[in-house]
Amino acid sequence: MFNSPAPAVLHRVGRLSDGQPRFTNRKERKYRPEDYFRLTLTSEVAEGATGKVHDAKIEVQASDCRVYSCEAVVKIALGNKEREKLRHEYAVYRYMMVNKVNHVASVYGLFEDAANEATVLAMSHAGTSLAEQPHYTEHGQVSLTEEQKWA
Repeated sequence: MFNSPAPAVLHRVGRLSDGQPRFTNRKERKYRPEDYFRLTLTSEVAEGATGKVHDAKIEVQASDCRVYSCEAVVKIALGNKEREKLRHEYAVYRYMMVNKVNHVASVYGLFEDAANEATVLAMSHAGTSLAEQPHYTEHGQVSLTEEQKWA
């Protein structure tokens, strides 16, 4: 992280797998390969209100030693204000999951680095952002056709 050749250690502070938020300060000392995953940032996509957004690749080694991978998006917040916004975004995703809202990105977890200087939200890649859509104006207004409104 932060363009460093040394890997960053992130600890999960929140997860949405069953719709309930899980926040923990528990930091294990030993992990088996199936207890962690590798997150590789591949490129910076954008900078938003909560920090920088990166394309990423997630790799998980299962207990049978097979490695599974998927493309992801990672949001990284560094300042206290941005970190609080990212926690709020995580809470919004949790709310949508609990209420079974369709067509929302999957959230893999909320993490903090070991030095407690960054908060990281890992999620599925759900396509282009609203700002990148051709019907999004520079003033934040959206212009949609009737077909787009009901799609």
